[in-house]
Amino acid sequence: MKKIGFNINPETTEIATVKTYTQVIEEPKLSVVTVRFEDGREYPYLNDKFNLNIGDKVFVDGKLKGRLGIVIAVTTKFKVSLIYYKYVIAKADFNFHGSFKPVANFVVSRDNEIIPFEQLETWIPPIDPDEEEEKFVCGDGYVINLEDIESAEGFNYDIADNAVELLTEGCIKFISVVNGVGRALIKNRRVNIVDFKLEGNNMTDIYCGCISPDLCKHILAVAIGTKKIIDTLKIGEKESFTAIETNLFSTATNNTETIIVV
Repeated sequence: MKKIGFNINPETTEIATVKTYTQVIEEPKLSVVTVRFEDGREYPYLNDKFNLNIGDKVFVDGKLKGRLGIVIAVTTKFKVSLIYYKYVIAKADFNFHGSFKPVANFVVSRDNEIIPFEQLETWIPPIDPDEEEEKFVCGDGYVINLEDIESAEGFNYDIADNAVELLTEGCIKFISVVNGVGRALIKNRRVNIVDFKLEGNNMTDIYCGCISPDLCKHILAVAIGTKKIIDTLKIGEKESFTAIETNLFSTATNNTETIIVV
């Protein structure tokens, strides 16, 4: 019988400290900010949604949509034409705490050190503000026993191979399980979210927002990744955890000290 497996074990040995996470609710402050991107380009943007300061990480509208930039200048003294100026559309919240253990191409925090899913979502480029919000209708969710993924209804080895490819390419950006309620975000051509419940090795009520009504590669990728994490770290039946893809974690901790427990 063909077996599925996810066995990437990158070397993760750097040691660092992570900033304490404090949720802050800010009043928006109208401003024009200059944003520098990774390739060195700098452009001004109009900000009407956040109280931005130098050093904040943001996503913007326009030709650099989807790229994370850093605010390098802020002014509240301006008169600009809306014909020429694009907007800051999201602010990434990279304030968090905890210790992390490497598992495959994730780093994982546990119990009271987990990062809220709502915060993790800010690390990913937001949906285009011009796009209409999707509306979903749900039927019965899938059920998967992580000890025997191949026996799940609708399982297909070709789709499982595609799921492993998603994992190895780092498309599963994070998997979060809090008090038995799980959510994962997959970013490939588009963003898909998989919701599920987890009790021990049983995933139930599994739903994916992709176009496929079948047991899709996104669901299988989350199942395979979750099993790898549980088995490697001996996650307890009622234990919460957050798994973050290593490149995304590196972006989140850029220019800060981070702690990874090996």
